[in-house]
Amino acid sequence: MSDNTKSPEEANTLPETPLRPSNGAGSSCSGNDPTESLKDGLEACRLPADVKAQILAELPPPKEMERLYRQLMDNGGLSAEEFFESLGLAVKQ
Repeated sequence: MSDNTKSPEEANTLPETPLRPSNGAGSSCSGNDPTESLKDGLEACRLPADVKAQILAELPPPKEMERLYRQLMDNGGLSAEEFFESLGLAVKQ
């Protein structure tokens, strides 16, 4: 005999099994929140306060940054060579 004894509502429900990551992501944390595993080791990647302060101190003032941005946009942006040069990278030709 066929197995059609379930009502339509029961037949359309999924089994109640907890979801588990298949790639092992999140296995280091005890809860289901993946942000906890992302926060592990965050401090090791964070810039030291003195380096962050130095970088911010070397930035131009906001008005100068806006002027430079507008000038860049008005000129159509940078070519690839100009962009790599601005990063201090040599372009092979």
